[in-house]
Amino acid sequence: MPQKKITIPPAIQLIDPNTGVPVEPPTGTLDFQTFILKLFGNPLWVESALAAVAQRSINAALATADGHLTISEEDWKFLEAAAKNPRLMVMGAGGSQVIPGLGFHPSLAGQVVPFQLAIINAETM
Repeated sequence: MPQKKITIPPAIQLIDPNTGVPVEPPTGTLDFQTFILKLFGNPLWVESALAAVAQRSINAALATADGHLTISEEDWKFLEAAAKNPRLMVMGAGGSQVIPGLGFHPSLAGQVVPFQLAIINAETM
């Protein structure tokens, strides 16, 4: 079974594009593990049992990752889909709702591209 190796990029310090000032913690610095956890908010993970199993496998691999995240190609396909089309399920008084993105202001979207590309361009092993 082919595997995919994702080189984990360094953490990103988010910068307010209007002021050039770093965004204040705790949301101002984003590491790869937190980015993956944000991708896990995508409803695609509950659309099939295979997706749920993939999420579980990815999470286990993430816990032991050291510079690289190595996962099966089948699991990677779900992660790639979440990275290419980020969405979040949010719960409110009226029930659940799916919104596009990762919960960041749209002006910050370009700053997380290195994390998306690390997943999309994963090396086949």
